[in-house]
Amino acid sequence: MGISKGTLKVLLREVQRRPFWGRVFTLGKQDIWFSYKFLKETAKEFGIELSKVDEITLSRVPYFADKRYISDICLFKSLGFSEVKSMDFSEFESADYIFDLNNGEIPEDLIEKFDVIIDGGTIEHVFHIPNALTNIHKMLREGGRIIHFSPSSNQIDHGFYMFSPTLFHDFYKTNNYDINNFQLFRFTPRHNVDKWEIYDYESGCLEQVSFGGLDDGMYGIICIVTKKKDSTGDRIPQQGVYLEHWGSWEKKEVHSKFQMLKDIISRYPFLYKKLRRFYRFILDSNKGRGKKGLGLKIVDRY
Repeated sequence: MGISKGTLKVLLREVQRRPFWGRVFTLGKQDIWFSYKFLKETAKEFGIELSKVDEITLSRVPYFADKRYISDICLFKSLGFSEVKSMDFSEFESADYIFDLNNGEIPEDLIEKFDVIIDGGTIEHVFHIPNALTNIHKMLREGGRIIHFSPSSNQIDHGFYMFSPTLFHDFYKTNNYDINNFQLFRFTPRHNVDKWEIYDYESGCLEQVSFGGLDDGMYGIICIVTKKKDSTGDRIPQQGVYLEHWGSWEKKEVHSKFQMLKDIISRYPFLYKKLRRFYRFILDSNKGRGKKGLGLKIVDRY
């Protein structure tokens, strides 16, 4: 779990949209993968003035401290938070609160206590995802934000899960959260050196790669949402893209431009390789127009 250079730039972009303040709560103690000098230079690029900190503290990890990488408290207080707290399942990394997100009930002293909750790579290691999402909702104050950075593809056995973006998108939409920023990023194992490629996400935009059409890149999810007065955390979503399809089907319309191919594959499996090559041809033909892998336009590089 950690905040890399790409993660920092996403956070700074969010500061541009709406400044941070109050109490931040991280799921897992976060390692920071850069120095204060890099933080200061990058904030300047985004036109953001950092908050003053009493002391520029270094990472608790000797390897990172030797590189002059800063602590999580130094980072988050520089970004505007007045208090930085963390939670983990064990005492291994000295988190402030020891709690298992699999549990169905959270302690009273954690309910509606935080202004921003950051999942920098934890929830994929929690088996009971519905309980975890409900617990996060309960710990967040009204008007507060949840920020997920979660694995989506090509990170096999990193955790229990690699998520389809529709999980977060449809859960928060069903539970009446404001969806502020929802993007995908393509990255490499050298995630703190090579730049991330950023793509905007909306429901149904990945049907062209949803059945064997994705490349061999590593992909992750950026999800930033805000809790409203009438937001909930326990409503069970139906997958949004199928809700749209069902509506189209009732109107006797073609409900997906890719559904015909999927139906053919399910009936005639021997055609899979040929149709997959067709997918690849379509995706490869888009590369010259700023598209890659997902078949979506790259909107930024972090």
